[in-house]
Amino acid sequence: MRLHKIVTLWRQGNDQEPALMTPLRRIYNAALGAAGIEVLGMAIGYAGQILLARWLGSSGYGVFAWVSALVMFLAIPCQLGLSMLILRDVTPTRIRTDAGAVRGLLRRAYQIAIIISALVCIGGVGLDRLLAEDIVYRGPLATGLIALPFVVAGALHAGTSRAFGRIVMVKLLGDISRPSLLIVGASSAIYVGGQASPSLALALFAGAAALAALAQYAALRRIRPSTLDKTAPRYASRQWIKTAAPFALVAAIDVCMRQIDLLMCGLFLPAADVGRYAVAARLATLVTLSMVAINMLAAPTYAELSQRGDLQNLQRTVRRLAHAMFWPALAVSAGLVVAGPIILAAFGPEFGTAYAPLVMLVAGALVNVGAGSVGYLANMTGHQWWTVRIQGASVLLNVVLNAVLIPTYGLIGAAMATTFSVCLANIGLHLVVTRRVGVHASIIHASLWPKQARQTEA
Repeated sequence: MRLHKIVTLWRQGNDQEPALMTPLRRIYNAALGAAGIEVLGMAIGYAGQILLARWLGSSGYGVFAWVSALVMFLAIPCQLGLSMLILRDVTPTRIRTDAGAVRGLLRRAYQIAIIISALVCIGGVGLDRLLAEDIVYRGPLATGLIALPFVVAGALHAGTSRAFGRIVMVKLLGDISRPSLLIVGASSAIYVGGQASPSLALALFAGAAALAALAQYAALRRIRPSTLDKTAPRYASRQWIKTAAPFALVAAIDVCMRQIDLLMCGLFLPAADVGRYAVAARLATLVTLSMVAINMLAAPTYAELSQRGDLQNLQRTVRRLAHAMFWPALAVSAGLVVAGPIILAAFGPEFGTAYAPLVMLVAGALVNVGAGSVGYLANMTGHQWWTVRIQGASVLLNVVLNAVLIPTYGLIGAAMATTFSVCLANIGLHLVVTRRVGVHASIIHASLWPKQARQTEA
């Protein structure tokens, strides 16, 4: 079935399968909106990164990219999984029936996460003072870590906003306002003749994170249900932390899979090479845009169909969404491979050598999308510990391969390690979903679906 036929089915529905096509249309329409905002956020983000890369040069940009990646990396354990717990437990029904517990959870989550992030920030600034004078990250590290509490607060605001059903607000005030503010700050610094330095860029990064977090907080105060302000908070801190622990582990593994290659490049390679790899890795994330937008909205449908034991409709849903994720990703991949040298030149003449790792990372990202929603399917059907095991093993393998390959092969070694680890993780998750859930999620299976089954499905 071609993609245009799938789109037609989503828009027109199917009289024989209203229970299936209604959520599919809802996912499709919502995913288009989410993807549109995601594209806008990415466009602004890339504009900011191009501006910084041309202003700082490959070496200065490498320092900025490494420190900002470290901040985003540290923000995950600082949350202790509480942002995901908020997303799961703060529901309209729970607000109506147990507003005290909801208010207590929100208050305690913010208290714990902000205190931990502030302590990590203080410890990191102290560690920065102990670094040798000739280490390029000395100074910029302390400046960048100032952003950590604000990044953590923004993540909690995002989880709370999504729990309140305001996904658009999350994107606009988080993913869009922060890079926009960074662009404004960097442009102002360039205009007044500010000296190009990673420390100044990271100070602007921290300022943008702070302003974005404050804007999110102000918006949350407006959409916060009035019931919460009229009820005394009730606390179950130990239970909340215990329940959030698996979420923290999954989130930590996820951020390791996304950031560990760049962070390890900073340990083995000059800052200029780190900057080149950061650009390649950031461009490769464009390939997964369709998958991210659809998975974010399809997860509840996967869980509902699985809980009903409706594997037939679950398979049909997964198959159609596999097409919707893969073909746009393939088009983006082809565009990056063909136009890669031109795109890299926009960051500056020093970034041309990032083309080879870009192609390899694009290939790995395309395999990731082609495997389908295997991670979400495993998590939403009660097999989340398989996800933890497989992705945890993939992270460990990635660390080992990066440690072996980066010193010898440089940027291409980091890309090889990441691509190989991602492919193995997707193979493992595909086996789990196929054997334990009974669903085939890959684009290969979706494309080779037996003709008779296709006719029955359509």
